[in-house]
Amino acid sequence: MGLGLWRIRRKVGQWILGPHGETRPRRNEILTAKIRDLAALDAGRVATRFYRDFYGEKEGFEAERIHRVVAEFFELFARRPIEVNYGGSGFENLFWLYVTGRLLEPELVVESGVWRGQSSWVLRQACPMAEFHAFDIDLSRLAYRDDSIVYHEQDWSTFDFGDVSDRSTLAFFDDHVDQKRRIDECAERGFDTLIFDDNLPVYHIHRETSTIVPTVDMLFDDDLQDGDEIEWLHNDRPFEARVDLAAWRSTRAKVRNYANFPLVDNLAENAATKARYGGHTKTALVTLL
Repeated sequence: MGLGLWRIRRKVGQWILGPHGETRPRRNEILTAKIRDLAALDAGRVATRFYRDFYGEKEGFEAERIHRVVAEFFELFARRPIEVNYGGSGFENLFWLYVTGRLLEPELVVESGVWRGQSSWVLRQACPMAEFHAFDIDLSRLAYRDDSIVYHEQDWSTFDFGDVSDRSTLAFFDDHVDQKRRIDECAERGFDTLIFDDNLPVYHIHRETSTIVPTVDMLFDDDLQDGDEIEWLHNDRPFEARVDLAAWRSTRAKVRNYANFPLVDNLAENAATKARYGGHTKTALVTLL
């Protein structure tokens, strides 16, 4: 889940953008348009490097277009329906959801884990023409609802989409469910592009319950061996998992490419790096074969 607040501040001759670590719901953001433009320019550079590494020279991912989409997001974020989305997607997640959705222009969008609706809003802005289905086992907390989105109070896996293999698709999972299971479900249904929140490496799964194990990161961790026992405490409660290498590798073989999105400010001290060591978010882009 995102932290829901963000800030821009000056350091070493550079404008820095990132989530704010306050536990109370307070807004922290720059209001001067010129300064926002400087931050958008730097964020565009980070995004261009990421997509170039991930997609190569794919048509539609030219630097000029990426910078234009990033600038759109900075203007859009100021008009978000939920000013402080505590417990849900914050600036970093919303940034990458919007830019990825806008660049890919999928025909079908699925969101699993709606929370208050902020991420649904940004995905709808990014993909205005897409068929959009939003799933959550409890929709009572919605603060933003869009009549063009079909809401389902159920797990996404119980809904029949039919064969979508001939359609461009984007699925966003922020539902605290085993990420191996979600990849298998997507591959079976023909979905091609996925975004996962809470893609934690094995040394940070103590920040969540056992429900997300294995994460995408764990599926690709070659240091984990078959039968390895993983034990941890989360909020003083004990959890454990065992590596089933054959099953994990079977799911891994369905993945074409994956990478965690970089922090937009590209700094390791950003609060989102509590999820991992280094300068990346805990949100992953995954493409399937």
